[in-house]
Amino acid sequence: MSLGGTPIHVLIIEDNHADVILLSECISETRVVIASIDDAPGLAPAIKLLHEKQYDIIFLDLSLPDANYEDSLVHIRAVAGNTPVVVVSGMSDEHIALKTIAQGAQDYIFKDKLEKVQLAKSIFYSIERSKTQQQLVESARRFRYISEHFPNGKVCFLDRELKYVFGTGGEFKNRDIDTANLIGKKFAAMYSPQNIPRIESKLMRAFEGRDVLFEVKFGKEVFLISGVPAYEDSGNVENILVVSQNITRLKQAEEQIHFQTTVLENITDSVIITDLDKNVTFWNKAAVTIYGYEELEMIGQNISRLIVDQADGTDPANLIRMLNENGMVNLTVRRRTKSGNIIWVEIKLTYNYNVEGKIIGIIGVSKDITDQRAEEHLLKLFQSVILNSHDAVVITEAMPSPDGTRKIVFVNEAFYDLTGFGPMEVIGNTFFMLIGPSTDKSEIQRIEHNLERWQSFASEISLYRKDNSSFWVDMMIMPVCDEDHNYTHWVYLQRDITADRESAEKLLEKNAELTKTNLELDKFVYSASHDLRAPLTSVLGLVGLMRRQKFAPEASVYLDMIQESVQRLDRLIQNIINYSRNSRLNMQTTPVDFKEIFETAVSMHKFMDLAGVIRFEYENTTDGKFVSDPDRWQIILNNLISNGIKFARKNISSFISIKIYREEDMLVVKYTDNGIGITNDQVKSVFQMFYRATSTSEGSGLGLYIVQQTVELLEGTIDVDSESMEYTTFTIRVPYSTQIFNPLKNAAESNITT
Repeated sequence: MSLGGTPIHVLIIEDNHADVILLSECISETRVVIASIDDAPGLAPAIKLLHEKQYDIIFLDLSLPDANYEDSLVHIRAVAGNTPVVVVSGMSDEHIALKTIAQGAQDYIFKDKLEKVQLAKSIFYSIERSKTQQQLVESARRFRYISEHFPNGKVCFLDRELKYVFGTGGEFKNRDIDTANLIGKKFAAMYSPQNIPRIESKLMRAFEGRDVLFEVKFGKEVFLISGVPAYEDSGNVENILVVSQNITRLKQAEEQIHFQTTVLENITDSVIITDLDKNVTFWNKAAVTIYGYEELEMIGQNISRLIVDQADGTDPANLIRMLNENGMVNLTVRRRTKSGNIIWVEIKLTYNYNVEGKIIGIIGVSKDITDQRAEEHLLKLFQSVILNSHDAVVITEAMPSPDGTRKIVFVNEAFYDLTGFGPMEVIGNTFFMLIGPSTDKSEIQRIEHNLERWQSFASEISLYRKDNSSFWVDMMIMPVCDEDHNYTHWVYLQRDITADRESAEKLLEKNAELTKTNLELDKFVYSASHDLRAPLTSVLGLVGLMRRQKFAPEASVYLDMIQESVQRLDRLIQNIINYSRNSRLNMQTTPVDFKEIFETAVSMHKFMDLAGVIRFEYENTTDGKFVSDPDRWQIILNNLISNGIKFARKNISSFISIKIYREEDMLVVKYTDNGIGITNDQVKSVFQMFYRATSTSEGSGLGLYIVQQTVELLEGTIDVDSESMEYTTFTIRVPYSTQIFNPLKNAAESNITT
């Protein structure tokens, strides 16, 4: 036994607190799901609770301190409405029990016989019985209402002889028939004699347990008669329920509606009919296509679900006012489709009348004009762009006239400003009116050739103004066609590039001068550097020879100073040469032998102070297929290793480490030494040109700048990490490439492209 698992709210009206506890525990022990149990010690507090909360069942003790036992139930029933009331009383009097049941109690339980099974059944049956009674009362009310307000028909019960047992309905009232006088008379007597056998034959089938439905014509009227068996408790059918409805107007309306619907369903415009409250009553196929909603999704629904702007003039009050004034209303509004898209529709609205000429709704015929409106908007946009453009626009006829020219039909304001020609001098003339003595004749021929082939093309050409001054234009010429792809016009877009061409010519001259100067400067730097190195090398050689001779001790110091100065100057010249080569030489792409480059760099600097006490480490874990520019990698490692030797710390185990490995599509070269390091405030400046960490530094300030510039030419990056008097690490990352550059192949491809 269950109430479907729905929790119920219980009210106990009992002045004895011990009985409240007992009844609450007993209720809790049942299988009924309890949401809450409230209690009231008297009638007044119980009524207060009933006003505040809705209960599913009430347990009432008739003996309350503020009410007579005969009146308690009456008062509670008056407030509780349809809520079932179960009397729980200590009075074991069957007479009182029957009386309370008659007054509306669902059950009567004696306190001395209270137990959970009985209580559970009482709760279940009381609630279900109350629901059933309410349904019966509602059904009876509906039946009375329907039968009494059945304007074109009648409802009746017939016995086995098809005589009236009961009758009601508007048909009787319309014919001034007193239903009391019908009792015992034949149902079919109201129809023509020739219809009686058929009517009675059809209705008798209802006594066999079958539902019957048929139409009967009586003069110009048509009646729809239905009959169903009325079963008794025994299962026998002694009476049948018969409903007869005059459907004459309905049949006429059906014929008219069928004709109208057939027409409306097949027109291409959307047809939507609503009642005066804007609820949809008709929705044709075109409406499905335009709005996306199927007919069953919209019938009975309010048309407002389509409305985007509530103030678009289609509210009922405004529509009725406009329809009363004009009879028909034309509007262009936005609507929302089922998919959420916003469309523009053009709607024509008028009243919908019934057969009696009464206004019953509004008919709306609409069509989707979204594309049309977009085209109109785009056209206005184009017109605005053309009229307000700073570029000159000329439109000519597509086909040439008999004289072979295409007449100008439109020019914008910018054309007048550019050429000085007025409207009357241009319209009807030809574009070639702008050609002058210096205009390139071959370009004119190319333009005419492309016009004949109906191709869009561009041109740079010199034309003439009204005052005979020339100007250059960058011109785009395009054909225009209609919906049938027939060419109708040519459009000439012209931009004045006279100043640009003059600037470009000057820029080319300047570039040529700069290129020449730069090449001369490069040659000078390179030549001067080499010319300077030659005597320096000789000086170093002579210093070496002098060391073999015996001199005073102070002379040896002077030789050391000469050698150190010459070496510094030589390193500066070498850096200048590297910088010049790095910026001047073309990039080469060949396999890179990093071990050879590393060993060459170490060998080049083995005569530097401290070079002999430094441990050089090399590790390469790549596949050896990397290709790049070996000369530029030599520049990078030369400078890094030179710096590492120069800034090594004395009296420690110094090292310089080069590690080369691959990270996904990048080659990583990591240089590390344990020299004097770089302080935090110096790290951000080490790659600047001519930057030196201290005023006493012997470097030129070009080495790391050249390294960074070289790495960037290789499309890579370089980062530095250092701790003063601990270590310095430079990490270089460049794209890992295995494709060898072939200058002959690339030049061939370049020529083909050109």
